[in-house]
Amino acid sequence: MDVVKLNIPYDFLKDLIRLNWHDIRFGLDNELIAKRFAIEHAIQQVTSQDVTSDLVVELAGATSSDPIGDMVEALAALEPTADEANTKKKWLVGVLAWLLENSSTMKDPLRAVEEVYADFDYPPELEPFVRYMPFVPDADSNEPSVQTLMERWQKYVAEASRSLI
Repeated sequence: MDVVKLNIPYDFLKDLIRLNWHDIRFGLDNELIAKRFAIEHAIQQVTSQDVTSDLVVELAGATSSDPIGDMVEALAALEPTADEANTKKKWLVGVLAWLLENSSTMKDPLRAVEEVYADFDYPPELEPFVRYMPFVPDADSNEPSVQTLMERWQKYVAEASRSLI
């Protein structure tokens, strides 16, 4: 990914998407989240008694200034092999949800969608709300407008996130 660099907070995503350590490694590697996200995930596992290794406890005690990459990598290695397509789908939905949540603070939120569309290798499911793609009317809208595209974006996030929790 080249354009979209974020710092999505853990509290925003924890109830939206079920993340594993492969997913968190992907988020860190692609600068979608900060180190604090991984630390908070480890803390959540420790406090909910979902701890599977001493490494999770060690990561839960780390600070944002500590090097944590090797710990996250080791935790990911302890899990079954990741389905890269599923990991990308989780982050696609997570990024779009975060951008939608913050769209009122953006000068051009639909430009952000276009950047995500490119960064995630042009997933066809985003085409209905990518501004420069041909507009396909549906039962709810017959003409392209910012409002229609925003509504389609919102609908996509709501529907796609249900399958990822």
